[in-house]
Amino acid sequence: MSGVSIRDGATGQAATVDSAHRLKTQSHMETLLERATRAGEVWSIEDGAETLSAATICLIHIKNTHATKVLVVESIRVQTIDASGGTAQPAAATYFRLAVGRTYGSGGAGSPEVNRRYGANNAVPFTAYNNNPTLSGTAVEFDRWHPNGDANYFEWLPKGALVIQPAGTLEVDIVTDHTGGSALATMVVRASDPAELDA
Repeated sequence: MSGVSIRDGATGQAATVDSAHRLKTQSHMETLLERATRAGEVWSIEDGAETLSAATICLIHIKNTHATKVLVVESIRVQTIDASGGTAQPAAATYFRLAVGRTYGSGGAGSPEVNRRYGANNAVPFTAYNNNPTLSGTAVEFDRWHPNGDANYFEWLPKGALVIQPAGTLEVDIVTDHTGGSALATMVVRASDPAELDA
């Protein structure tokens, strides 16, 4: 049909057709994590160097405080550094665990989160604590990892399979018999509308 063209509404640039009479197009794909990061809806939470003692130590505690949005855990990375005074790793006495069910009581250090889009001023849809806060309630463990050696890091990559509902909590702990050294943990979470998970 003569005289018909397709043009970009913003630039006026005309679409082109190849020798096989196919319209030339270009597409761009991005993950939900990339899109959320651009929107300022992704945060890192870190406990940089928690001193080890023969006990259960909470490295990170997070509670979803948003009325409707869920928190999708993208990754959790943990490791010990210079662990001493206990059973050499790997050992049953030392492991990291993920648990739910406990709420913040007191202590620790609040607001350790950093937006992954530097300079974004999005409201933080959760409360987070590191530095071994005091928690109340009963911890319900649902995953654990025994480090196979000091300084070896482990990273959980749930890929959308770990979701914190509104008012829900999650904690990252280390259980150990070590009396020296430190433990580190980093969590990355993405705020999401529940409908997006069903898309």
